[in-house]
Amino acid sequence: MVNVDGRKPHPERVPREPVFCVKQQQHCDRVRSAGHSGAHAVTRADVSTVECRSNGCHPALSYRRAKGFHCGYAVSMNPIRRATIKDAETICHHRLRMFVDSGLGDESLMPDVIAQFRRWVTPRLENETYLGWLIEKGDRSVAGIGMWLMDYAPNFRDARGTRAYLMNMYVAPEMRRRGLARQLVDAAVQEARARQIRVITLHATKVGRSLYEQYGFRPTTEMMLQQEF
Repeated sequence: MVNVDGRKPHPERVPREPVFCVKQQQHCDRVRSAGHSGAHAVTRADVSTVECRSNGCHPALSYRRAKGFHCGYAVSMNPIRRATIKDAETICHHRLRMFVDSGLGDESLMPDVIAQFRRWVTPRLENETYLGWLIEKGDRSVAGIGMWLMDYAPNFRDARGTRAYLMNMYVAPEMRRRGLARQLVDAAVQEARARQIRVITLHATKVGRSLYEQYGFRPTTEMMLQQEF
């Protein structure tokens, strides 16, 4: 068998039928696209906001189907699980490393930020307005993402009001460029669709933007004023 680039597949990879739907535990993609699936911080500090309309067919897969895309590999997936209240400290650690690794925060100034975030996220984990997903290797969590279900005013994009915000995307340095970020985004987007949440927003770094664009996220007109007191 020859893959989409005309090269023979690695013997450890097993051919399978084309997959045209995103499932939480299953993803099919070109091996060479793994360069876009490393760890990218998702924060409110970036100047550009992007959003994804999660109604209808998945944008990235619609594009592939239209182009006659066929996947020649079964990509090995890492076990992924939903976060619980017991994972609050892990989520806080991911948030800290996300900011520091992306150069968006001085680590010496972060303890107060993380302490405040811990008080914020704990009740939301309990009432499930904050949903998290974690990927583990051994007894260590090496990647994670969060989705905040926001009470949003009904508007022309969605009269129902609830909006999802993706946050706390983090992958440990030694696990980057292995598809973990893509797997986490898959899980979050599919959960939003299952809940019939039409609009998903996030703040992307320049490095992470290409991954989100593949899912149909696009820039919006949001502006920000940060006041100093």
